Amino acid sequence: MKVTYYLKETLSILLILSFAFVSSQKLEYLAIYDNHIGVDNVDLYNGKSYIPQILTVKNNHLFLNSNFDNGQILYKKQWYTTSLKYDIFNDIIIVQNPKQEKNFSFSITSELVDKFNFENRNFEKLPKNKVLLPFYKNGFFENIFQSDLVTFYVKQTKRKVKSVKYNIVRYQFIKKEIYLLKVNKSFYKIHKKRDIIKALPFLKKEIKSFFKDNKKVNTISLVQFLRKMNHKNYANKTN
Repeated sequence: MKVTYYLKETLSILLILSFAFVSSQKLEYLAIYDNHIGVDNVDLYNGKSYIPQILTVKNNHLFLNSNFDNGQILYKKQWYTTSLKYDIFNDIIIVQNPKQEKNFSFSITSELVDKFNFENRNFEKLPKNKVLLPFYKNGFFENIFQSDLVTFYVKQTKRKVKSVKYNIVRYQFIKKEIYLLKVNKSFYKIHKKRDIIKALPFLKKEIKSFFKDNKKVNTISLVQFLRKMNHKNYANKTN
């Protein structure tokens, strides 16, 4: 009986020691991993390895900028500073861990991203809306201009054009911008002057006057107009 008792005690002690050793080893491995990729960014670098599967025409790409830039991402309600670039064809963000090889990058989970920025450009995820659905993808839109009156968003995207040369299929990605105005809680797709009038009917006279000298509706002309109207609106409020 005593022998059996001592055997049980010995086995129990050995099991406890084994568990403690395994646990300590696991913690040590986790510490090494965290140190390797940067403990503050562990969640961010848990995405899928990003390898483009499309053969493109020379000097052509799927991105807003072909190079990685320093930026910030609001991911899982926490801000991260990282090296990133934006695949505007697939509407996904690619990040690169500075502690790993430069040719190794991740696509992060778009559903967990609220905002991101780089090179003084700000992008945010908008809620799904019937006006946005035809080009919504993962919901990222660039915030170009914001005031009490209106917010001007641009959907940065690219369209794919097939190219066949020497029986080899390649694709060219051509940049496309889609303009949107948010007035109160409503979105308006902007293409021509009449679309701006529809979004801002109380500024019909000012819109017609401004776009006499600015025939083409583009980012520059629209921002100029909105700034002018914002200053005018502010001036009227202060008088």
